[in-house]
Amino acid sequence: MATQHQTPNTQALETNPEALTHIEPSGWGKRQYWCLAIECPHCGDLHTHGGGLVDDGSPTLGHRVAHCVYHPAEGYTLVAGPPDMPRPKALKGLAYRKMRAEGDALTAELARVSQAAYLRSVDRLEATLATVGY
Repeated sequence: MATQHQTPNTQALETNPEALTHIEPSGWGKRQYWCLAIECPHCGDLHTHGGGLVDDGSPTLGHRVAHCVYHPAEGYTLVAGPPDMPRPKALKGLAYRKMRAEGDALTAELARVSQAAYLRSVDRLEATLATVGY
C-alpha cells in the first residue's frame, strides 16, 4: 500500500489516542472511496470514516472526531493497521447494553443539570424584571 497522507489538522490534541485503522476500498462503479474502520478507543464500538477517493491515491488518515453518542467531544488519531488486520465488529449484546445504560444515566444527569440551570436563569430574570418595576 502507498504511503498514507495525514490530515493537516493543527487542533488535533496530542492527548487523543491512536486508533489502528482497517482500510478498504468501498463504493460502487467508478466512485470508489477509502472506508476507514476502527474500534473506538473511547466506547469500544465500530466507527467508520471516509478516507478520500481511491483514485486520488492512498487514504487520508490523521485526527478525527469520535462518532460516539456518549463521547461527542472526544477524538482520536487514525493510524494504518497491519495489512492483515480484520475489520472491527460492532458492539452487540451485553457490551452494547452496558454502554447504553451508562449513556442513558449520563443523559438523565445532563437533563437534570440543564433544567436546574434554566430555572436559576428564570429566577434571575424575574428578579431583574422586578427590580426595574416590570
